[in-house]
Amino acid sequence: MEGMASLDDESMGLVDDDWNWNWVRFRFVNWNGNRVRFRNVNWNRMRFRDVNWNRMRFRNVNWNRMRFRNVNWNGEN
Repeated sequence: MEGMASLDDESMGLVDDDWNWNWVRFRFVNWNGNRVRFRNVNWNRMRFRDVNWNRMRFRNVNWNRMRFRNVNWNGEN
């Protein structure tokens, strides 16, 4: 997960204290200051949404690559 701190990053000391504090605060507390009750369900829903979005994004890249390849296949610019 890009831009997200993992447990390995925290144990290796790759995350500074201020950014790690924001990570813990936004992960366990919502904007009202209350603890998010179903934080694991919401976290997994966002994770699978990012995976599906990335799959569609790489699919579009491959689709464009095949399209330009077919144009060059005909010997035309």
